[in-house]
Amino acid sequence: ITADFSERTTINGIPFSWLRNYGYTNTITDSVETNNFDTDIMNNLEEYIAGTDPTNTLSCFAIGNMKKGNSFDIEIFNSLTNRTYHIDASSNLLDSAGWQQDVTNSVGNGGTLIFEMSDPIYNQQYYRARVGMN
Repeated sequence: ITADFSERTTINGIPFSWLRNYGYTNTITDSVETNNFDTDIMNNLEEYIAGTDPTNTLSCFAIGNMKKGNSFDIEIFNSLTNRTYHIDASSNLLDSAGWQQDVTNSVGNGGTLIFEMSDPIYNQQYYRARVGMN
């Protein structure tokens, strides 16, 4: 006889304990990942990965920037230590295939992550931030 005491999760890895903290109880199934309890633009799986509160519309994955001379910083607020953050750049906001990784695999520090962006890949550049699980 063997016993498995690992935490139960949905198919994509949302811990049941995280879901219970936000009001999901005995009805937890894999379909809960696509629910959007607070009716913002992120479903429960996206909220879990981003580290936001799925019951609060104002809880969001937030980034900002700060200009310093010819360079500027991109800031990711409220980073989590068990997440990895990436910054991508593109010269065309609408070209989904044109994004290139600019900064990759930066582990969260539990606070604000600051990325110095000094050498643009393109003359006119757009940035996006992504977050993933460690």
